Amino acid sequence: RYDMVVAALEHGKHVYNCIPFATSTAEADHLAELAGSKGRIGVVDAQWRWTPAIRRMKELMEEGAIGDFFTATIHLQLPLYDVDGATYTMCTQSHATKPYHWMADSRSGASAWRNFGTHTILNLMYLFGEVDEIIGVQETFVKELRFPDGTVLHPDTDDFGVALLKFRGGGLANINVSWAMAD
Repeated sequence: RYDMVVAALEHGKHVYNCIPFATSTAEADHLAELAGSKGRIGVVDAQWRWTPAIRRMKELMEEGAIGDFFTATIHLQLPLYDVDGATYTMCTQSHATKPYHWMADSRSGASAWRNFGTHTILNLMYLFGEVDEIIGVQETFVKELRFPDGTVLHPDTDDFGVALLKFRGGGLANINVSWAMAD
């Protein structure tokens, strides 16, 4: 996506983009600088922040209806399917959409952490404030994806990630994300 975003900005377009929009901090910094130099707006999709339930939770917190934040545990896991000898993740193949094979290719910037963990952290920061410390690890557990059409992929993206966050205002969050959990 990075090349597409650069091209759009260079042609004077505003950009509404999804994660992952860059594969490194240097690329992300370049996009921000380019948008600024062109007088364009670059927006990264943080869709959960705008859901009614999250907005209402934020309102209730601000009204004092919900007590102090101490801890949160988030498990965001999509299943691994095994159908007629074909093993694939919901993220890479759906019966309703075209295959998302790019999610198995690290050149795309994809990983379970980047695609799910980042949205989760943005949402938690919206609710609980800045993060002071974070520690985490990610791993690739599913080494081969076999699709109903016979296609076989060997992912080089991580399909699992876990992190512990410490918030500046107090409180901890434990996040566990995967797009290849046993169903």
